[in-house]
Amino acid sequence: MNVTVPDITLRLDANGVIEDVELSASLGNRSAEGWIGRPWTDTVLADSGGKVERMIDEARRNGYAPFRQVTQVFSEGTELPFEFTAIDVQGTAGLIAVGKSLQTVVELQSRLMTAQRAMEREYWKLRHIETRYRMLFDASGEAVVLIRTLDFEIMEINPAARNLLGLAGTGESFLERIPFAERDAVRTMFQRASEHGQAPAVLIRADTAGTRWMIKATLMTAEAGPMYLTRIVEAGNRSESLNAEPDRFVDGLVERLPDGFVVIGTDGRILRANGAFLEMIQAGSAAGLIGADIRTWLGRPGADVRILLEHVRAHRVVGLFPTQIHGQHGASRDVEISAAGDRNEDPEQVALMIRDVGQRLLEAESPSGAAISAGRNVDAIGRRTMRELVDDAVGQLEQRYISTALNLTQGNRSAAAELLGISRQSLYFKLGRYGLETAAPKSTRAMRSVKPDGL
Repeated sequence: MNVTVPDITLRLDANGVIEDVELSASLGNRSAEGWIGRPWTDTVLADSGGKVERMIDEARRNGYAPFRQVTQVFSEGTELPFEFTAIDVQGTAGLIAVGKSLQTVVELQSRLMTAQRAMEREYWKLRHIETRYRMLFDASGEAVVLIRTLDFEIMEINPAARNLLGLAGTGESFLERIPFAERDAVRTMFQRASEHGQAPAVLIRADTAGTRWMIKATLMTAEAGPMYLTRIVEAGNRSESLNAEPDRFVDGLVERLPDGFVVIGTDGRILRANGAFLEMIQAGSAAGLIGADIRTWLGRPGADVRILLEHVRAHRVVGLFPTQIHGQHGASRDVEISAAGDRNEDPEQVALMIRDVGQRLLEAESPSGAAISAGRNVDAIGRRTMRELVDDAVGQLEQRYISTALNLTQGNRSAAAELLGISRQSLYFKLGRYGLETAAPKSTRAMRSVKPDGL
């Protein structure tokens, strides 16, 4: 029969003074010398003194006290945690306190905390590695797809591959994107990759127009199971090779332009962008932008793009449209945009030429507008109150911006209110206040709509 033996036993008088001490062999060479004759509260840490007093009082009233954790200080200075209870000894006016060492529990807790911290460090290391992998995966200009070996389902796909395959996301079968006549060759390539870890690239015809893809797969292990790391390169065709030199020449010119050049669809999605535009929005790779919404960086997300596209549909060509570009790291700059559709009626794609005009606007405004306004306000000092001067300046600015917004929107007051970020009621009030209710939109340099001759 196993009997639990206390690690420490104290015999106390009615006042809680220690009369006798017994230490078990499990405490080793620890000593209680000097405890006898001292109050029990003097042999524990300061934060444990209150617990000892409560145990003594409860034992006197109820005959026993619930277990409490107390840190005992031994003669050599060692501090050990114990779980104590006190029992009233009938007929002796004294108490017995017994305690079980919690050192093993404390050591286990310490080990657990150390293990948890180590696991957290490893977790954040893995997150850091995963983040870097994701950045490289998305920024790669080469089409890369992770395909599950079991059923050829696409598990991950980077922007370049989404654009090449015409996919919106994952979950589809990769083989469904391969022409039926070419699937056996692709299956054979995947089979060789399963057997040898990798396989020679296979060249297939991707469509009836003669586009060719070079596909290469490498077997890799992942948490979700084995996968094929598949790279796809568009190899081109014979007809493309005849025009390759002119196309490369035009591509080189577009890339070297100092102004941003972007091609978007009518839904605002980016189809192409040059290096100057990447610099404007502080992006690292053009491949990561393909399919992204230009509203993320261009002016007021709802108003500017919609107004610009409406003018392209109505007038075919738009010039010097003023707005702002916002970079991914917070930088903003004033720009002017010229735009044209790919055809006169219902264009499907729109080309944008974006020019940074921030420095030019600063130079143009500093000597004329700011100086004249400042001079006019200085002349009025002493004749008008500060409140009147401020109200006058604010009124002039409001009139200027309302007139500009009406010109940009061809007199459409709802669109002008949206562009200014105010309600239509507020716009109507200000129009009446400044006498602009019948003002017709003026032709400004801020935006010029052009129609081809003869139209």
